[in-house]
Amino acid sequence: MLTLDGANRPATDDVRDGMRALVRSIGLEAEQALGDGWRIQERFRYAAISGRFLAPFTARVDTAQSLAADIGGSGAVPVYANGPRAGQPLAPGTLAAGVVLFDTHLGSLNNVTNDLRFSHERMLGAGRLDLFTGLHASRQTIRMDWLWTSMLLEAKGDNAALIDVRDEGSALRTDGGTVAYGAAFFGNCCRRSYAVEFASLAPYLQASWSGGQLRVDLSVRRDLGRARGSVAGNGPVRPFDVNADGTISPAEAQTTIMPAVRRPVHYDYGYTSWSAGGGYSLSPELAAFVRYSRGGRANADRFVFDGHLDLLSGALLPGARPVDFVREAEAGLHLLSGPLRLEATAFWARTEEQNYEATTQRSTARVYRAHGVELDAAWRRGGLTLAAAATWTDARIAASDVAAEVGNRPRRQAALTYRLAPSLDAGRWSLGLSLAGTTSSYAQDANLLKLPAYAVVGLYAGFRPMPRLTLSVAANNLFDTAGYTEAEEAAIPANGIVRARSINGRTVSAALRLAL
Repeated sequence: MLTLDGANRPATDDVRDGMRALVRSIGLEAEQALGDGWRIQERFRYAAISGRFLAPFTARVDTAQSLAADIGGSGAVPVYANGPRAGQPLAPGTLAAGVVLFDTHLGSLNNVTNDLRFSHERMLGAGRLDLFTGLHASRQTIRMDWLWTSMLLEAKGDNAALIDVRDEGSALRTDGGTVAYGAAFFGNCCRRSYAVEFASLAPYLQASWSGGQLRVDLSVRRDLGRARGSVAGNGPVRPFDVNADGTISPAEAQTTIMPAVRRPVHYDYGYTSWSAGGGYSLSPELAAFVRYSRGGRANADRFVFDGHLDLLSGALLPGARPVDFVREAEAGLHLLSGPLRLEATAFWARTEEQNYEATTQRSTARVYRAHGVELDAAWRRGGLTLAAAATWTDARIAASDVAAEVGNRPRRQAALTYRLAPSLDAGRWSLGLSLAGTTSSYAQDANLLKLPAYAVVGLYAGFRPMPRLTLSVAANNLFDTAGYTEAEEAAIPANGIVRARSINGRTVSAALRLAL
């Protein structure tokens, strides 16, 4: 694919590069007793991370004639751009996809983290007091370029051909299937360059006391963060001779370039997180617990665009919130009786989210509320184990920048998810079965289109012919179930085509393991 790099220079990228990461890291840990019940612990890690995110995204699906008319006007004709039928027109009714290539260069996602902790334990009253205090420091570098190319492609699974468009006068409106050197199907948005550093410093304190049947704990942490650097993006559409042939084609006339002037990023933030909870042993086999927490998550690269920062200084604009908060309460029971283990937890949560979706060019600000029950159980007798888990969730959109969404169920949030996994270990051989499933969920927050419920079966068998040798066969999604996890359309469109993604189909693997 031809494109422009982050400095507006012509570049050729290979779609086969796909998604990849190179991570090189080094870390150390040290611990030392200081006397009188005090200890010091040091943890350090540095990671150098780079890579690529290069993947086609289906932005539109319709008949090739309809898409060609949008590009070349009334009377435009779609023709094969490559393959054995290159130059021939497509048969009427043939489906085609308008594809936007996510072409992201990850120059640096380097990060460094350090945690210095002091701990102390002592007897206090009838129980033991454990104290932890420390300082957590981190720094994340983000240097990346979001580049784009848009093309037409056959909507078929294997050997899909690129599609050219000829207008009514037979003039080409595309370059070998390329519609534009930018995200044309996204409104030419999102061409961006980041050179930003996010740093945080967080002192924290945790105290817990346990004695007899009771345990209580309290923790508090103060995060102080800053963002420094510059960004450029959402640049203009201008003619550019991308292939350097001396002429400007219709596709090259729609080239999105990176703005020459970079905008500063220069703001600070701070917030406090805390948690309090405890447990009580009702009997040797049964215990109860309760907890309430408040925490935050600082937004990063997706926050520095879309009207949050002053264009000249990079400072936060009035009303901009660089941190999203979560409040959560939970209470439950833990039972351990002979071969049976059972945990039941009731929860309530309030979650804030600010985000940006490149595929819809939409900035979102929402608050979610959810409550539900989690169950986790296991029963063991000899080599036989029966494990099961289920979560029931009633989640709602409590606030949204789109008033019609308030009260709806968040997209892709099922009311019930579950898993059942019996297994048998008979010494030289073992066998396991799993059933995991979900009830239906809505494709989008408008709650007009549902993703159907599905269940997936897995199977495992192992054999140990000798103590250190194991042969195994595992099958995932044994019955090749189509389980749709997300869809782009909020409702079925006029052409009846919905873009959706499924879980992986059936996969079977065999392994030979030798322990030396």
